[in-house]
Amino acid sequence: MKQIPLLLSLVFFIVSNSYSQCQINKIYINAVLANPSGSPGFDTDGNGSVSSSADEFVQICNDSTGDVVLTGWTIADAIGVKYTFGADTILAGECVTLINSYAGSTPMPAYFRDINRGSSIWNNTGDDIILANSSDTCTETYSSSSGGCVKWLADTINVDSCSLQPSYLGSAPLYVDLISFYAKATSSSVVLNWATASEINNSHFEVLKSINGQIFEQIGRVEGAGNSASIKEYSFQDKQVKARQYYKLKQLDFDGEFAYSDVVLVKSVLEIIDIVTQTPEKLIIQPAASTRVIIANQAGQIVLDTEIHNRTVIYKSDYATGIFTIQAISEYHIQSVKWVNIR
Repeated sequence: MKQIPLLLSLVFFIVSNSYSQCQINKIYINAVLANPSGSPGFDTDGNGSVSSSADEFVQICNDSTGDVVLTGWTIADAIGVKYTFGADTILAGECVTLINSYAGSTPMPAYFRDINRGSSIWNNTGDDIILANSSDTCTETYSSSSGGCVKWLADTINVDSCSLQPSYLGSAPLYVDLISFYAKATSSSVVLNWATASEINNSHFEVLKSINGQIFEQIGRVEGAGNSASIKEYSFQDKQVKARQYYKLKQLDFDGEFAYSDVVLVKSVLEIIDIVTQTPEKLIIQPAASTRVIIANQAGQIVLDTEIHNRTVIYKSDYATGIFTIQAISEYHIQSVKWVNIR
């Protein structure tokens, strides 16, 4: 098993199914911060100050490769439910962190879930953290919390880390320090970009894609830098685009260890760009892929039925006066346009 720096070992856990006693269907309680005040302080909610109540959190993780749907699952203590996961919450090879009343000036990280209680979540002097789904429950009990110290509950229970900072609270168990992962749609492809701050024993990345957000397939491979202490940037282009798609990275070590990134959703421009636009004199067809164009008159008679692959202009003067309906049909999109031809 790979050795990683102590700092990263606090954030990116090894994919080895090392649970404490509290685990339901691959999901386990990993860490809690019940008393953020003190040194070094922990500004979880991003408002610029440390609060003994607003900056509390609890983190749950899934270090397996299998997806677990958390919809309806709850996190509670002995007093009552603190949070219920909403629809379509899926966790695989990553962690989510329940925080309290996010107030940052930048968007809340995707791996945060905001409880929005406005008051303390956990009892500083010790508390039960109860993880439950519809059929099973498990309970982690932590001892009283030192100010500013994260209590680690997986592997070794009730071990304090007083050096962890909010910026180290990552979402995924990558062995490399992944500092960005995003995707951008163009008219004919999706471009993925990611960067690492450091790498240890990094063989390569597999690019995984899903249409439904649940079943992922490998669509590419990008070689890693091996060992690096500087920022490395990577990119991958997916030319087989649909209206929407999901992506995640699988990072693999030379010794076979692996881990996953967050999932990103990309809506292709094919979903939102009109294929047909018109002016008083003409129709302009701009297909992103092979597109069937059908023009029918008011009586329902088809006056044009053709396949268009490139930008095409249809002049209204070539057709009789009247009301027409134009349909543009591609793999990604169906658009209907009414055309009133008056000359």
